[in-house]
Amino acid sequence: MSASIEEQFKAMPPITRGWFVAAMLTTTAVVLGFAHPAQLHLAWPLVINKFHLWRLVTNFIFFGPFGMGFAFQLWIMCRMCYRYEENPFPVGTHINAGRSSADMAMMMIFGATICCIVGYFMGKPFMGPPLVFMVLYVWSRRNENAEMSIFGIRIVGYQYPWAMLALSVLMGSDPVPDLIGIFAGHVFYFLIDVGPNRYAESWPKWLLLQTPNFLFDMFEERRVNPGGAAANQRAPVPLAWGGGNRLGAD
Repeated sequence: MSASIEEQFKAMPPITRGWFVAAMLTTTAVVLGFAHPAQLHLAWPLVINKFHLWRLVTNFIFFGPFGMGFAFQLWIMCRMCYRYEENPFPVGTHINAGRSSADMAMMMIFGATICCIVGYFMGKPFMGPPLVFMVLYVWSRRNENAEMSIFGIRIVGYQYPWAMLALSVLMGSDPVPDLIGIFAGHVFYFLIDVGPNRYAESWPKWLLLQTPNFLFDMFEERRVNPGGAAANQRAPVPLAWGGGNRLGAD
């Protein structure tokens, strides 16, 4: 028996659930007239000169009015953020023993910073879609060999962002936000996995990202010492894709 909507909602990890709720409430507030996109978008002159610091957050939780674009973004968010938060990259020298919302939070903070910087230079008002796509990209690097299909075409995890980018272009969407997300995701992936592992001897210590203790405290998690654990759980996790239904199938 499939789980109810309430059970599925309660099963969401905290960051995924919080982001989903924030996006729904923000869009509802805009549709009902309680807020306006002009109050939410990323405007650096207002942030710097008038201390509209909330814009550094609200530009990530508004995905436009209700419609296909909004539903598509939340669908990716719920699927990929859920999967990644269940088994994220350990950010730092500790070992990730299962779910770690603290490591997910660290990735989101890093990605949001990159997106805000890019948004400043490119004049992008809302960076929620790039951040969602960043999570998708990092998940694909974490689960490079996960098998899935899109409209009957078999692909593996590392190909998934590019397949979704192609699908987005075919649907007439602007590919730039997705490319920004891929860029932010690859910078993060390089700093926490490729650099420290492939160039371990020459990798500078100041480039080692580390999830701070206050994030572990916030989510009531503990940092696992590598010397006290058997192995780092880095094996890819297969994607349970809606009970076996293919994307695009009836």
